[in-house]
Amino acid sequence: MRLGGIGHEKPADQNVQHLVDQLSHEIQIKTGKRYPFLKAVSFKTQIVAGTNYFIKVQAGQDYLHLRVFQPLPCYSSTPQLASFELSKSSDDPIEYF
Repeated sequence: MRLGGIGHEKPADQNVQHLVDQLSHEIQIKTGKRYPFLKAVSFKTQIVAGTNYFIKVQAGQDYLHLRVFQPLPCYSSTPQLASFELSKSSDDPIEYF
């Protein structure tokens, strides 16, 4: 993967699930929905001045895509919910948004 490019889709791991868990309250506030659970399914990354995580999330019977920005450690260790897309399906590919 080149700097700024988006990598290949990979199955979500514990680190990606941890990002989703850290932001679950904010996700529910910003989407205006309460989800019974938020499970990271798969993800892609983009290296910028930190890392953008594009994450496919199963949210109850729904799916959504999240863009989470993880700054470089020298700036902050707190991930930020940068954007999200609702009304996704399990088959929708993760793309830049």
